Amino acid sequence: MSNFAERLRALMTHKGINASSLAKKIGVTPESIYVGSKREDWTPRPATVNLMAKALGTTPEYLRTGLLSGHHGASLGNFVSLTDLPEIPIYTMQRVSAGYGTALQAETPEETRHVGPEYVELSRGNLAMVRAEGASMEPLIYDGDLLIVDFLPTNRPTPGVYIIQVDDQVSVKSLEMLPGGTLIVKSHNPDYPTLKFDSDDDEVTVRILGRVLGQQRQF
Repeated sequence: MSNFAERLRALMTHKGINASSLAKKIGVTPESIYVGSKREDWTPRPATVNLMAKALGTTPEYLRTGLLSGHHGASLGNFVSLTDLPEIPIYTMQRVSAGYGTALQAETPEETRHVGPEYVELSRGNLAMVRAEGASMEPLIYDGDLLIVDFLPTNRPTPGVYIIQVDDQVSVKSLEMLPGGTLIVKSHNPDYPTLKFDSDDDEVTVRILGRVLGQQRQF
């Protein structure tokens, strides 16, 4: 999933700013920028995030969440304007269950949101947000979180978090495919069981609808 460090590195690359230059602009050591930007769990203090956003011509919201507000005229510095970024639809789980793959494009979204430059290279037709429901993936994903999903169905997933449909039930789960073709479906919440589906199981229909690439925590 996209995180603070990845978004910071992408912005620094687009702006042509290295760790030393950014550190000088915001009054910290170059080592703190260099080391922090390599850590997936790095979250600087709010005051530091504000200074970084100002130096990079973006918003604190974008650095923290990977999303921009939909206000006209907002931008990510001089390298790209808001209108150049992907604007993707937001669906509920019920909408996803009503149609998957190309069928989902015919569904009516709740709204649309712009996402950051790390998603520009992805196919815009397959990218959408889904509003998570339930507690099965806590503390990784909470009820109401917005998930950025690449809706490219696959039968051979690499380990990661996916939107999965089992018969008529759509949910967010961690998936792992074993060498023999058995699909392991895990919840991060220990109160929910781990499921296994064999490739030759005819009693249940399993579809992997898309991979979760990022998220926005809803407070």
